[in-house]
Amino acid sequence: MKWPEFDYKWGVALGVLGFLCLVGLYALEIPYFNRYFSFSRLLIYSEVFGLIVGGTAAWYLGRDLTDSYDLMRLRIGLVFAGLFFGPLFFSLFNRILDPWPRNVELVEFAGIEGRVSSRFGLPNQEESADANAYHIYFYRDNQLTRIVFDKNPDLEDVREGDQIGILVRKGLFGVEWVQKIQSGRDAPSII
Repeated sequence: MKWPEFDYKWGVALGVLGFLCLVGLYALEIPYFNRYFSFSRLLIYSEVFGLIVGGTAAWYLGRDLTDSYDLMRLRIGLVFAGLFFGPLFFSLFNRILDPWPRNVELVEFAGIEGRVSSRFGLPNQEESADANAYHIYFYRDNQLTRIVFDKNPDLEDVREGDQIGILVRKGLFGVEWVQKIQSGRDAPSII
């Protein structure tokens, strides 16, 4: 059976749609980057992951090409795509495919800051903007740590030095991140 020829315009349209979906997925994943205990570790591991995946794809897809110019374009494009989308897929796989059990750690609460973040700059002086990012500071293993949540974690009754619980996930690749926060007094209600 002979397959009908695929129209080039449909291929370009599907490629652009796929790229826009990946960018949208990246935008949804970026808030989770602020919940990792070590962003530098996440970045290094994800870039190595992207380099390996992009390099493997470049080798596999380019083995039948004979034109050296096309081979070079394919390899460079796939390696850069792997480096660019490596953090996205690494974080997604690390979070979603996590086989390890969840554990609640008690940490010492240090403070919370509500901040306004906007793509379009600061609001006018006359308008009062509600906070849409909450920076939570706590001591874990005698080290001050900051994580960011998009929703208010409702820790108003908790004072500096009180114990709060954080639901820690180890991740598929061993890069730990915080899934939820709970107050030390109200242990059953996880935010």
